[in-house]
Amino acid sequence: MTVRSESDIELGGSTEQKSPRTFRLNILFACKSWVSSLFAKTERYEVRQTQIEDYREGYPRYSALIGAEKSFHICRRFSNLRARLLLLQQDKICLLEKHLEQIDRDEKAPLFLGSSRSDVNVERGAVIEGIQVALERYDNMVESNNKMLSYEIAKPRDVLSLQNWVSSTACLARDETAYLTQCEDLISVASPRDGMAEQLESWIEDIIVRFGRISCKLLSRDVSRDSYVYIFSRSKLARISRGIIACLVIAFLLAPVVVCNALSGLNSRLIVIAIATFLFVVLLSAMIKAKAVEMFVAGTTYATVLVVFVSGSSVITT
Repeated sequence: MTVRSESDIELGGSTEQKSPRTFRLNILFACKSWVSSLFAKTERYEVRQTQIEDYREGYPRYSALIGAEKSFHICRRFSNLRARLLLLQQDKICLLEKHLEQIDRDEKAPLFLGSSRSDVNVERGAVIEGIQVALERYDNMVESNNKMLSYEIAKPRDVLSLQNWVSSTACLARDETAYLTQCEDLISVASPRDGMAEQLESWIEDIIVRFGRISCKLLSRDVSRDSYVYIFSRSKLARISRGIIACLVIAFLLAPVVVCNALSGLNSRLIVIAIATFLFVVLLSAMIKAKAVEMFVAGTTYATVLVVFVSGSSVITT
């Protein structure tokens, strides 16, 4: 049994359609194939996990350690040197500017100042060319400094981790790892993450390392044979931190409502809402990097939600 179709054969379509019975058989066959594929034996391919200790001591092993964790990509900003070079380049342009102004004042042919095509003053042309080159270098330095200053300061825990590894392994020259002591000048090349999630992940790491050796092995990646090196899986830590954040949000939303339901006076309920809003804003400002306007909006929204919940629950109970 066939059914005529409106599709055009010249456009690659078929002029016939399968009957509903054939279509149902194809669905059953596809489901059967999918179920059988679940229990079929799959070929496993061999994966060789290269660990940090597989590299030779020195820069090869140190680079492998940094490459295993993106938060270890730490380097110096050289703020003082950048400021020094920028000031020198700026002063050089200022001298060229004064020199050009002096040449213009001493010019005896007004036509040379009014027509660049007629200007044959060689000294002025050399100074203008020098200004152009100096400004290009100055602009490049300003852009590079702006980019370098936009990077966040390296986290103290990451710097301390690298310092501990370098001091314990002693596979690098002390003078070449002294940059880790310039804490105020160190930046993190890795892109910044959510401040609240990152802070929670740091706390989780500290708790796991301090109290749980078995959980360290479960959450850490197999990148080192050193029993004192733990590089945790970011995906696993992110799931744990998101779960904690979800619990905190639920607690901050439901706890004031439950407390207000237990209270009968309006003043006491308002005090509970004010305290809960204050704690919410303090926690938010401590955990994330938000602007003042964003904090104001978040606090206002939270207080409004609490008032709506409390008023709604009070109406239901009455």
